[in-house]
Amino acid sequence: MSAPSDPVAAAYGVRVEGLGRPADLALRGAEAWPVIHFRTELTDDPLALVSKVGENDATIVNPAATLLVDRGRAEVRIRSATPVPEADLVHPCLWPVAAVFARWRGAETLHAGAFVPDGGTGAWAVMADSGGGKTSFLAMLAQTGVEVLADDLLVIEGGDCVAGPRSLDLRPEVAEQLRLSARITTPVRSTSRRRLSLAPCEARWPVAGFVELGWGDRVAVERLEPVAALAALARHRRVRGLGTGFAQLLDLVDRPVLRLTRPRGWAYAEDAAQRLSEILGAGVA
Repeated sequence: MSAPSDPVAAAYGVRVEGLGRPADLALRGAEAWPVIHFRTELTDDPLALVSKVGENDATIVNPAATLLVDRGRAEVRIRSATPVPEADLVHPCLWPVAAVFARWRGAETLHAGAFVPDGGTGAWAVMADSGGGKTSFLAMLAQTGVEVLADDLLVIEGGDCVAGPRSLDLRPEVAEQLRLSARITTPVRSTSRRRLSLAPCEARWPVAGFVELGWGDRVAVERLEPVAALAALARHRRVRGLGTGFAQLLDLVDRPVLRLTRPRGWAYAEDAAQRLSEILGAGVA
């Protein structure tokens, strides 16, 4: 058995050059991924107000900076009036760039995270609408020792998904609920988030299934029928402007697509995670 490879600076299916070597970009097995070159440009010129995505270039208006993406050169110009902190370059600047490059090469992209259950050999995607508790759910799993692979963007290609940055950005009140002290989290994004670091992991995992989070009056898990499952995957797609890989979506719904509902409030969060863990551990029929 070969020894594990050393981590490289990578996330979402691409290797990253030009952002330094932040600890949040550390994946094993990503040496063959395509490289994207980043360079920062401070400017007093007016910046774009609207994002545009085409077949060979893109303009992405991000809270931290304006990103000019060149497909042929595999290059991203990060334009801003003031320097962008390295933490913001990792997130939220990196994911929309990686999502566009993923769609250009034919991969599918979802607004989702992913984790690997204890003893599992495949990854389960976690999807949710904005405000649906996806990041806090993944952070809670991480605190119990579950390997979390990604948050915000899940790139899927050939039935496999790839890992993202090795961190989760939590609202301060969520970090407090999870008893994550300032000692083990870092303030980022103008102190609006607390960043929880994750250990380096393997870059690529087969997709075992999907979990869509929702709110309800009780904790419940149901397996969606194929039509509802396809609708759920389509609803959480990223980069809609570059078309839809329906063949990929149809292939993905061969895997289980579960809907996990729970009441709002932390009192039900652990119950929901435990219920899901039991179902995955028993095998999904």
